Amino acid sequence: MVSATHKIGGITGTPDFTAVEPLLLLTRDTAGGFTTRLDNTTHHNGP
Repeated sequence: MVSATHKIGGITGTPDFTAVEPLLLLTRDTAGGFTTRLDNTTHHNGP
């Protein structure tokens, strides 16, 4: 799971996943490969 965090002063804010979906969610199959299950990276406005 990949998410965006925001640092304000000395405090790092992480998202509440009950309110916001992660940027990228990968699952791993029994053979060890990864599959993208959710991709919100095109909607990310960060650096």
